[in-house]
Amino acid sequence: MPSSTPLDPPNLDTTVLIIGAGIGGLTLAATLRRLSIPCIVLERFDKITPVGAGISLAPNCLPALSQLGLLPTIAANSQELKKIRIHRENSEWKTLNWDLCKQWFGYNVYSIERHEFHNLLYEAAGKEETVRLGCAVEDIVDDARLPYVTVKMNGGRELRAQVVVGADGIRSVTRRIVSYWIRLLSCVVSVPPTLCTTG
Repeated sequence: MPSSTPLDPPNLDTTVLIIGAGIGGLTLAATLRRLSIPCIVLERFDKITPVGAGISLAPNCLPALSQLGLLPTIAANSQELKKIRIHRENSEWKTLNWDLCKQWFGYNVYSIERHEFHNLLYEAAGKEETVRLGCAVEDIVDDARLPYVTVKMNGGRELRAQVVVGADGIRSVTRRIVSYWIRLLSCVVSVPPTLCTTG
């Protein structure tokens, strides 16, 4: 599957820069790769180490994973959750029947080891061809007069793209940088910035 196409306008390193190689960032990268839209994922750590032991994949995310071609592998390496029994001390308090999920939504809930799921997404995103480790983002420069955004990283490195997406979690560096520039530009620049937050 091709991972790159001719870039327009010139002087771009890629079309989409994704900050953060977590579940969200890798899923977006895998989707873009499937659509042959060039992208690069920037991860600040030198090694990808998923946090947590396991993860439950609910029916609302499984259609997207199915479109990425990952559902058969997920089903083979996970466990379908069909029933949950909740106990209080020595007695069973309640039973949740999750078989209804498949009846209502077409999928059951799958429970999979987080590192296994993360590795599947890493492979689908293009592995080291797409994901660049040890890239700590320090600034995002967006000039509405230019057809690209510049991302500045540690070591003086820079990359340019048409779109930059922050997927770097709850302590998001992207959110901090974007919030700073939105406040600054709204005060001193007549040209409206193209930076925006979605959540």
